[in-house]
Amino acid sequence: MRNQHSFRRSYRLLLAFATLIFTLGAGQVFGQTEKASVSGRVTDQSSAAIAEAEVQIKNTDTGIVVSVKTNGEGIYVFPTLNPGNYLMSVNKEGFRRVSVTGMTLSVQDNISRNFVCKLGRRPNQSLSRLRLVHWSSKAVLSWAQP
Repeated sequence: MRNQHSFRRSYRLLLAFATLIFTLGAGQVFGQTEKASVSGRVTDQSSAAIAEAEVQIKNTDTGIVVSVKTNGEGIYVFPTLNPGNYLMSVNKEGFRRVSVTGMTLSVQDNISRNFVCKLGRRPNQSLSRLRLVHWSSKAVLSWAQP
């Protein structure tokens, strides 16, 4: 009778332990994300960080656009993106716009994408707004005020 009681107790402990292991393991499997992430750094040509640059990512399959600003170190993060096809762009006043097309994200991708921005005129300024100003017999170019 004592062996039977000991066997039942061992069986119950083993069953409880197996249930615990299965539950913890299932939590790990079901806890995996079905999202992807993209992060990186935006710098100028001298590798200096560009703060407050607008980084956009567009899912070309759905048309959804998400924007973030870079921090003081030029870093941006898109932590939860759906798998799909994307295009990215970086905009900052005083710099030329930089774009990347043909990015494909899969489940659990963690992509690092850095951008280097070149100095350039603002996109809404055109050369037709330039005017010639004469000062002390030297020609100086300046932006015309609208």
